[in-house]
This record gives sequence, C-alpha cells and structure tokens, in this order.
Amino acid sequence: MKGMKCYRQGRRNNSCRRGATRTAIIVGGCPPDAGGDVICNDLTRVNIKDGKGSDYIHANYVKGDYLQNTFICTQGPMPTTICDFWRMIVCENVTHIVMLCETMENGKQKCEQYWPAALDGKMTIE
Repeated sequence: MKGMKCYRQGRRNNSCRRGATRTAIIVGGCPPDAGGDVICNDLTRVNIKDGKGSDYIHANYVKGDYLQNTFICTQGPMPTTICDFWRMIVCENVTHIVMLCETMENGKQKCEQYWPAALDGKMTIE
C-alpha cells in the first residue's frame, strides 16, 4: 500500500493536475491505455514524428539526473495501437525493449504480442 500512497501523493503534486494532459484527453481519446487509469503528461509525451497518421502514442520520456540515458515508458501495445508502438520504436531508434507484464494476466489481455512467434521468425513493419 505504500506504493499507492506515493502514487496518490505524486498525482496531487504533479503537473497533470494543471492541465498538462490535454493532448491525451482530446487527441488520445481520454485515454487509449489498457487500464484506463493513467493519462500521458504533455510535458514529457513522446510524439511520433514520421508524418504518418497521428503523432499520439501513450508513452512518455523518463529523465533524471541519475540516469545516463533517457528512456521511454509506454503501455504494452493493444491490437489497435500496435502499429503506433512500432512507429515509435523506429522513430525513436529504440534498441532495447523491456516488458514488465505478461500478454495475459488473470484471463485478461494486457498487451498484444508484438514479437515474432518463432525464435527465428520474421516480422514486416510497413
């Protein structure tokens, strides 16, 4: 429960409370995330800059003085956002992906499988 207390306290002090989530609410459909409880902050939001479709994706840059490199925190892609997920990966030159959930948890889909089913499987990104 300590984590939830910290989360609530962070939300009270966060710029999200001062209208910094406008893009997620208007463009993103308030919000297109799997859980429906996390909204992207416009101040650190990743914009997909490839000129194809919307620049919106439910993802934010994470920065800090103690970090050597900036990283991106995003939801696992859903069937309707998997193309946007891969557009972001390519546009941002992402070299590593760390997944923190299973595709299915407690019988509920958490994320679309976004990697080839076979070890040497092929994938085409258009």
